[in-house]
Amino acid sequence: DCMRAHGVPGFPNPVDGHITLTPSSGVNPNSSWFQAASNACARYGPSTGGTPGPTTTTGGSGIPAAATPATWRGYSAWLAQRAATGQFSGAVLVADSHQRLLDAGYGPADRATRTANTPQTWFCIASIGKLFTAVAIAQLAQQHKLSFNAPVGDYVSGLPQAVGEHVTIANLLDMTSGLDNTVLSRHNPPPTLAAMVALIARERPQFTPGARFLYSNDGYILLGAVIQHVSGETYASYIRQHIFGPAGMAHTRYRIYTPDHVPGMAHGYALMGASLQDVSDMPQISNPSGGAYSTTGDLLNFARALLDHRILSAAMTRIILDPRVNSP
Repeated sequence: DCMRAHGVPGFPNPVDGHITLTPSSGVNPNSSWFQAASNACARYGPSTGGTPGPTTTTGGSGIPAAATPATWRGYSAWLAQRAATGQFSGAVLVADSHQRLLDAGYGPADRATRTANTPQTWFCIASIGKLFTAVAIAQLAQQHKLSFNAPVGDYVSGLPQAVGEHVTIANLLDMTSGLDNTVLSRHNPPPTLAAMVALIARERPQFTPGARFLYSNDGYILLGAVIQHVSGETYASYIRQHIFGPAGMAHTRYRIYTPDHVPGMAHGYALMGASLQDVSDMPQISNPSGGAYSTTGDLLNFARALLDHRILSAAMTRIILDPRVNSP
């Protein structure tokens, strides 16, 4: 299983505890890709299988036994093989608290120009941006400028009673508000936060707030409006000053942009029928529910700043990261 997962599709199953490689299987034991897969899977016996990447721990430390640069080279070889066959394209960064174990790009960032992905390539990070919004709300709660249990109408005016008086900040954060995706489901979403909130103000919750989980971009857009009202800053200015700056995220951008107009940015592709179509000419509107662009290095900086309690207290970090809702 491990060998096949590492790109050796014809690798045979064991028979009586033995594996026999024959020319008919199409497996060449002398090839570089076979050797890379063999090295990555050396720790697995024929009966145990396994998948790429370290999965076991050693001693009582909880640190992966295979979490070393040498082991991750096998995983890197697997990613490179996947990229060579068109099955993967992107950048991968793996780190522990002390060092980067894997930091590389694979496949093309732009198929037309054959520009390769690198650790410096910019990617649209989509809903990863919701983390910035959640941290910003937690910072303001930590400063006693808002309450998780307060209704959103305390901070955003013009909302219908069913939302303004009955949906709390906590409901918006954990996606139990009943709000859906009115804004981003439109063919041409409005470019300003105020116009987005005006659209959401026409919406009614699909169920009693707090009753269940429903993934909601609209909820996080409302949280962006809360941040603006409470902080007195624009959402963009707030996250740049209070999150990107302290976390050392010098290569993260929050703005309206068109990917193929941004030098060094990966193009996005959509499967149209049997072929991939470059869709990077479509404008992207960064908003509190996502859409900014960043690098793997900057996302590592964000994670370390959060877990090292440089942008939130330890207690507030636990509140934000602890599971709250069972989502489908």
